[in-house]
Amino acid sequence: LVYTTSDNYFLLNSGGERLYVYAKNHSYDIGDILTIEGEKEELDFVTLESAFNFKSYLNKRGVYHSLKTKKVKVNFHNFIRIHERREKLLSMFDKESRSIVGAILFSDGDDSELSTSLRELHLARFLAASGIFISAFHFVLKYIFKLFLKDKYADIVSISLLILYSVFTFPRFSVIKVMLLLIIRWINKYLLKDKFSYLTIIGSLGIFCLLMNHHLAKQDGFILGFLIPIIMYLCRYIGSNNKLKSKVFRYLIIYLFFLPFEVNYYNKIVILSLPLQIISTPLFMVIG
Repeated sequence: LVYTTSDNYFLLNSGGERLYVYAKNHSYDIGDILTIEGEKEELDFVTLESAFNFKSYLNKRGVYHSLKTKKVKVNFHNFIRIHERREKLLSMFDKESRSIVGAILFSDGDDSELSTSLRELHLARFLAASGIFISAFHFVLKYIFKLFLKDKYADIVSISLLILYSVFTFPRFSVIKVMLLLIIRWINKYLLKDKFSYLTIIGSLGIFCLLMNHHLAKQDGFILGFLIPIIMYLCRYIGSNNKLKSKVFRYLIIYLFFLPFEVNYYNKIVILSLPLQIISTPLFMVIG
């Protein structure tokens, strides 16, 4: 079962084992079911000093072997064509616009001048990893539907539309996490009458995700995606008498928490990264 695709490779799940398959300009898409004859080998990629380590990236996602294909047969052709539809949408934009639209909607990045600038300012991962845009989309949709429907039903409609959107972002974990969190919070609010606290909900969701895929524990998206909301929740009353002071303090705490990941990913620190994140968040929200 193909579950991730890129221009020159795809990842598949074969009987619970995850495998990397090199295939230049292939036509396979997420959801396709294939029968492949080939040889399984250890992953072997050349990694330059301070450059992106693709082998480590795959290992953190539970992929330890590649499959050198000899013969490929398509048993099931997924009619939705998730990757193709994403590419078709992005092809409607010029190079610079495609770069930021792709980063916000699908975590895709091109080698445009804009994406290079975002990477140099250490905003690229912040732009794609946090899931704040999905929460913002939900807020806007819910606000619009509340003009015509009761809160309970406005929430259901907005979540349903976001679930439809999440199909085209698969397997982006930050989107899946936000979707599950919105559904569970709706159930807790309207069916269970706020029986469980926010920390109980997000903690239980984190445990559930690890039970489904224990490889998530090695991924930055999982660690940041759960611990940042928890930190925000625990810090919500600090400096509450002064809203500006409270916001600056929360951003500072998040930045200090994000710092080890920044050093690990970029091998350097940009001093202006924190104020740029504060300034760019509302801008990226509007663009989103």
